[in-house]
Amino acid sequence: MKKYILLSMVLLCQITASIAFPNYALYILQLMIILLIIIVIYTHKIHNRAIMSVKKNCNDTIRRSIIDDRKNKSDQDRTKALWRNAPEIFKYKTVLYIGARTDRFDYSEFFKEEFYDITVLEAYEPNCEYLKNIPWIKKVICADVRTFSSKKKYDIVFWWHGPEHIDIKDLKKTLDNLETMCTKMVVLGCPWGEYKQNDLYGNPYEKHLSAFKPSDFEKLGYKTICTGVPNEKGSNITAVKRKEAAWSSPPKK
Repeated sequence: MKKYILLSMVLLCQITASIAFPNYALYILQLMIILLIIIVIYTHKIHNRAIMSVKKNCNDTIRRSIIDDRKNKSDQDRTKALWRNAPEIFKYKTVLYIGARTDRFDYSEFFKEEFYDITVLEAYEPNCEYLKNIPWIKKVICADVRTFSSKKKYDIVFWWHGPEHIDIKDLKKTLDNLETMCTKMVVLGCPWGEYKQNDLYGNPYEKHLSAFKPSDFEKLGYKTICTGVPNEKGSNITAVKRKEAAWSSPPKK
């Protein structure tokens, strides 16, 4: 469309010039028009490159802020692994966030800053009541991830340091169920190996029931990155599984 507009402008100027000016002036005017068109096109390209540069710098800034804001080295290592394994995680629209409490809601601020519609699935009733008072959470569902089912689809299913709270024999069934609710990818985090933890502040769901190794997720189709030392505090497995359609459909922002 733009090409036709430019061509029309050139023809109109040529007709006008042929009437108003002698031949040598016509050639000069035509040359000036051509130069003007080149300048417009070149300026447009520079503008587009500037926009792309700003977007790239914004993405780099977000990446650095996500890493720098983590409290300690193990958290920073986990975040780097998350970014490597799922660099597009904050570029979609909806997320089912599984497991959050009053003092731990990892990466929620970044989902918020990227204007996600955030649905939280949490099993412990007091945590649910607390979360319902957070205005930027779209919905809070109080249910057990092992038995929860929904026909609603989410771009991202995010289960960060939750798999260790269920029995290993329930892992495949639970993940199969979560994958039916996901359109882009499932993102998991858990300790690498055994890390003992009992109930916290009366919440039985906080107890660690399983210890995982990367192959537990890899055999289910997940790509894993491990940080830290197995069976030590701060170790982590980041596991990501993308839906096939997500590979051919890049995120839109």
